[in-house]
Amino acid sequence: MNFSINDLAPKSCTVELVDGTRFELREMNIEDWGWLRDALGENYAEKLQALSTKDLSRVVFRLLKNKAEFAAKEVDGFDDDGNAIKEFVTGPQWIMRKMTGGLRDVNAVTVGLLTSFGLPEKKVVEALPDTEKKTQ
Repeated sequence: MNFSINDLAPKSCTVELVDGTRFELREMNIEDWGWLRDALGENYAEKLQALSTKDLSRVVFRLLKNKAEFAAKEVDGFDDDGNAIKEFVTGPQWIMRKMTGGLRDVNAVTVGLLTSFGLPEKKVVEALPDTEKKTQ
C-alpha cells in the first residue's frame, strides 16, 4: 500500500460491530502519534498490521469520543477453575469482549482506525482482505 504523508487527512468516523455496537472514533492528532509510538514501540505499524486485538483495542480506546460505555470496572466472574472472583476489566478489554464477530469486527475496527489516522478511503479499501472488499 503506497501513499504519501501528504495524503493523510485524519477524520472522525463511526465503527459498527457485528452485534450492532456502534462507537465513534475521533481524528488522530500529533499527540496520539507520539502516544502510539510510546505505547506500542518503534514497530507499532507492524503490530497493528499483525491484527493484535489487544493492541487494536488500546488504540481504539484512546481514540473513542465517548469512553463511558467502555469504562473500566470491577465485575463478578469466574476463573478458569470455576472459582468465583472479582475481576477488574479495563476499557480496552471491554472493547475486545464486544468484538464477537471475529475477523469481521477486527476489519471494522481496522478500517475505523485507518480512517481516523487519515488514510484516504481508497487506500483503506485496498488494505482490506479480498473477501471484505466485496461486502463494502
